[in-house]
Amino acid sequence: MRVQKVHVDSGYEFELLDDEGLAIPIVSNFLGYLRARGCSPNTLCAYAHDLQHFYRFLKGASIRIQEFTPRRTLDFLQYLRAVPSSRKARKHPSLNLLRLQ
Repeated sequence: MRVQKVHVDSGYEFELLDDEGLAIPIVSNFLGYLRARGCSPNTLCAYAHDLQHFYRFLKGASIRIQEFTPRRTLDFLQYLRAVPSSRKARKHPSLNLLRLQ
């Protein structure tokens, strides 16, 4: 499963592809809705990667999306805590001011 960045005339679009390389229709529809609302490419990319984590969780837990219930959200949050972040940690600007004082 991977996120694919697609160059189009108006910029970039993102798709979540399953293990066979096919777009996941419900995710494509949701990302299309966000694009129609005018969300930035960065927002679309972030949602696509978040949904990638969600679908990986579903696969690892052997549950279908229709079986995901509020009770499963705690399991998903635990899964997210265990997933290493690929983003660099950002320092909050106010912390720098505290260090200077």
